[in-house]
Amino acid sequence: FKEFRNSKYFAHVASDISNAVRKILDQSTPVGLNFDSMDLAKIVQEFKFGKLDFNDQVICEMCIHSNFKLITDDSDFMNCGAPIITANKKLF
Repeated sequence: FKEFRNSKYFAHVASDISNAVRKILDQSTPVGLNFDSMDLAKIVQEFKFGKLDFNDQVICEMCIHSNFKLITDDSDFMNCGAPIITANKKLF
């Protein structure tokens, strides 16, 4: 990853990503993680089975407890439990 970040191609890709994220942020409302509603002990316990990264588990729990839909292309979220919007056929 660091090799790519230091390459001549990174600036163009980073600019495209930055522009896309800025458009999303213009139409979004930031929310807190609301750790009080999450069962962190359960998340830590499930983490040891290697099905999801810790941060992915937190994202799933946040979506579930806040009634959010998760927009992702990451097939790691296949059994997340939150509604998913995706173009990844593995997640259908």
